[in-house]
Amino acid sequence: MELTIYKNVELHEPKFIIGLDGWANAGKVSTNVVIYLINKLKAEKFAEIKSDLFYILGLNRPQVSITEGLVREFSFPKNYLYFAKDKKTLKDFIFLLGHEPDIRWAEYADSVFHIAKLYNVKKIITIGGFADYILHTAEPPVSAVVNTENMKAHMQEFSVEFIDYNGPASLHSFFHLRKDIEIVTLWGSVPVYLTQSPKSYYSVLKVLLAVSEMNIDIEDMKEAAEKVDEKIEEIIAQNPHLKELVENLKELQNERKPSRQEIENLIKEIEEFFKKQKGEGYEGSNPLL
Repeated sequence: MELTIYKNVELHEPKFIIGLDGWANAGKVSTNVVIYLINKLKAEKFAEIKSDLFYILGLNRPQVSITEGLVREFSFPKNYLYFAKDKKTLKDFIFLLGHEPDIRWAEYADSVFHIAKLYNVKKIITIGGFADYILHTAEPPVSAVVNTENMKAHMQEFSVEFIDYNGPASLHSFFHLRKDIEIVTLWGSVPVYLTQSPKSYYSVLKVLLAVSEMNIDIEDMKEAAEKVDEKIEEIIAQNPHLKELVENLKELQNERKPSRQEIENLIKEIEEFFKKQKGEGYEGSNPLL
């Protein structure tokens, strides 16, 4: 097992929250939500899933930092585990922040479930993000996938849609093959023309906090979402053609349920425009393609 525990910690039935970069991380929903929670709760690193066996480095290339011709840093994909205690609720949490493996999914999952067993985890929550044909003005829906009928009944208490899907799978779905522990994946929708979406993060966080019984203030994420929306609206207002496209799409969605092709045609034009733009978003990153 490619698992190294640096520090022994005592936790009481912690919720296990997983964010992975890769194919199922559109808009950086998965990783940015977990990074946000790690920072909010001041979570401490205590373990690592070693990366050597899980990546085809031609696909997930190591990162290098070179200054004036000298290699200063060189790092392979990382998978770190953190723990935190919510002082308000006295609940414990484990976070995994890493990269979806390219190969040996079963061995990677073994490490995850070993941690779950070691710390008596009763519920695992994985986070995913997918590009959706929605406008940035819409409230991003949160979808759910569960591993048991009991978990589905429980999740009906929250504002989620249950997914119908056939196609390429993510590691999140592979985790769901286990039935001896409660598992739910929360999927955040991101407009296809955005590379990051604090509004989507906020939607996911609202559900995640309720499901995990976590009590933290996420008002700063809501404010970040509003700032990004303001930036996008500024860009739209300065371009008559783009403004017309967005208004047409809004009108189409308000009058009737548009066809997939109608939405795609308008969104693609909007997407092409945003690919040429520059802007600043949450934590100084660029939310526009």
